[in-house]
Amino acid sequence: MNFSNKIPIALIGTIATIVIAQPTAVFAISADEVGKIAKSITVLIDSKNPGSGIIIKRNGNTYTVLTARHVFKDAQAKYEIVTPDNKRYLLNYSSVKKLPNIDLAVVEFTSTQTYSVAKIGNSDLATEGKAAYVAGFPKTSAAINTSIYNFTDGRITANASRPLEDGYALVYSNNTLPGM
Repeated sequence: MNFSNKIPIALIGTIATIVIAQPTAVFAISADEVGKIAKSITVLIDSKNPGSGIIIKRNGNTYTVLTARHVFKDAQAKYEIVTPDNKRYLLNYSSVKKLPNIDLAVVEFTSTQTYSVAKIGNSDLATEGKAAYVAGFPKTSAAINTSIYNFTDGRITANASRPLEDGYALVYSNNTLPGM
């Protein structure tokens, strides 16, 4: 995704999803390996309007998660980060940092556990035809009544020359669901 303030991201897609675009053939890894990495950095943001995010930073015992700003619509709601090991960390809504002019927010949680951190790339390198992977936790439905981690593969189909509304720029062929 390209953003107006040029946050270099190759691991974020639409609506708090993870889009992992393989850079070049020299560094290409298998889809299975990408899936393992994605699963280790993807978190569920559990609330009445759940979403997904990725761990992008660690500073001591404090982890930073990048997600979609629209996940935090309700200041009165209870929000919890659910990490890959299914541990839950209560979030204080007042600590949510909504980034201006883009559909992104960052939140922090503290843990003595060790979690993997995403490697941030440059979304300008995500060109048409490159592999893209989306991971996250879709909202529940009548058929699936609990949040289940999903990982899908596809291709980058477009990368806008300038960010569109809310900072969106990457288009990909992956099937995704709300919440991912």
